[in-house]
Formats: sequence, structure tokens, C-alpha cells
Amino acid sequence: MSNNNFENDKPFNLGNGSNEDPILIGKRQFYFAKINIHGNIFKPNLEELIETEIPRVIKSATDIKMKKRTLSFTDINEDKINNRSIILGNVTTSKFENLRVKDGQQTYFSKPNKELASSSMFIYDLEKEIIAFESTGKINLDQFIKFFTQLLSQDEIVGEVVIKVFPEEYHIIKELQEIEKIKSIKFNLIHPNPRSKHYNMYEKMVTDTGAKKVDITLRDEREGLDVLIEGSEIKTQTVSDGVAMVESGYGDLEIHGENYTFVPSGKKRKTKKRITQKKSFNSKKSKKHLTFTNEKQGKIVSKVVQYIADKFE
Repeated sequence: MSNNNFENDKPFNLGNGSNEDPILIGKRQFYFAKINIHGNIFKPNLEELIETEIPRVIKSATDIKMKKRTLSFTDINEDKINNRSIILGNVTTSKFENLRVKDGQQTYFSKPNKELASSSMFIYDLEKEIIAFESTGKINLDQFIKFFTQLLSQDEIVGEVVIKVFPEEYHIIKELQEIEKIKSIKFNLIHPNPRSKHYNMYEKMVTDTGAKKVDITLRDEREGLDVLIEGSEIKTQTVSDGVAMVESGYGDLEIHGENYTFVPSGKKRKTKKRITQKKSFNSKKSKKHLTFTNEKQGKIVSKVVQYIADKFE
């Protein structure tokens, strides 16, 4: 009943597009998020933090020892795919755990001398500061964001980061169009990185205060907000600017409103009774994603990298 030391195991391969890449059985879903410098957003060397320090931490971050497990970046590989500089890797949680094993006609519990690991794969595009990542049964979407944030933010040079998952653009427009009376729109915005086209837009809001976060609520409970939408374009500038920042990974929004239906009422059914249906939408529940089924790892990586290049500014 000796412990398994895993001496003959091979390092985990994230795949490089070759014919030797493993076939991935079943469905896998990848989400997309923006990594934003937050705590040190007003530092004069902000570009260096983004271009140099974030990649450095991903490639060499110190493990975080928690009460019952270890949190790590693992299997890190820097590569050039589809002419884009990317970092491939895993967010990994690991812990010592007993395994039930079979020996002849008997089973027993054996404790390996190495930690058992659960991982979630990620692909980081260095130029666009966008991370694509997999949600798994062991590490779900919210846990991945939490763990990745912890691993980056522990570095004193990088400081606190905020990671925002991209919503589906169409969902926001669609929700606005389907609400008859929009009673309120609440934006929770964070300071964009300086490369962003939204940087100057945000700067106008906070020039006098130096705020790192902006919460804006547009509200008219009685008459409803006047939000003009033509086709797939929001014509009301304030709402359009806020939605654009949310869609670019710089915040979240909530919409609250009402829809109405009228049904016959009264003894002779000649009057109409108004039925009010409350409507709400939260961009946090609308996630941009790609789904793959039974594809090679390298092909998935290539398609995700190309999607980032095509879909994000």
C-alpha cells in the first residue's frame, strides 16, 4: 500500500495545433474578459504595468497557500498564434486528498505524496489585455475570475486588478428595446486602461475627483426614461456611452422597467384593465462565449485567438 509518487507522469500539454493534440470529448465553453489595472490606474508607468508586469506575474506568480488548498498559475507557455502574442496556461487549485484505489480484489484509500489538481485553461492576448478562459465543473466562471484576480493582485507592482467578463452586445440592445417603460438604468463603471477609446470619455466624468469607480443611475419612475434606439444603434448619447463602456469590459449595468398588457374588465367587458409586468436585466448574466464540442485542443486555441482578434478592439 505504498503511496503513488507519480514519477512517470508527463507534464500537462495545452496543445499546439499538431496532430498529436488530444481530442476533447464533450462540450467546452470559453468566456472572455478584460483585465483592468485598478489600484495603480493613476501611476505614471501604467503602460509598463500593462505591457510588461501583468505578463511577468502570470509567468512567475507566487502560489497562494489557502487553508485547504493551493492556488497557482500552472502549465504556462508564451507563444505566437495567428500572428498574435499570447500566453497559454491554467488556473489551478490543488490539495492533498485520499484516493480510493484497487489492489487485486481489495480497495483501500491511499494518500499520494503530491497534490491533486483541478485546472481551468486560459488564453491571454497581450496586446488587447483580454483573457479567454474555460468554465469547468471544478472551477466555475465566478471562481476563475476570483482566483485569477487574487493571483495577479498579490503582486505589489501590478496592484489590485479588476476583471470584467464581456456581455453579449445584442442582449443589451434587445433588452432596452423590449421594455416599454424604462424606469432606471444603473451603470457601475471602472477607469479604462489608457489604450482604450473610452479613456477620454471616462476622464471627463472624473477629472475633478480622481475617482477609480463611477456609479451613475438614470431614473424616471413616473414617465420613464427617454431612450431612443434606431435599429441596433442607441441614439441617446449618455446611454450609448455607458453601454459602450460596459460592452468593452469597463463595468456593468442594470435596467429596470415595466411592460403592460390590457385585458377586458367589468360586467360587460367593455373596460380595459392594465396588467403590469416588471422587467429587469443585469449585464452580469449575459456572457459572451464560444462553445466547442469534440475538437482538438490546438484548434480550440487557434479559434479563440482569432475570435479575440476579430471581435474585440
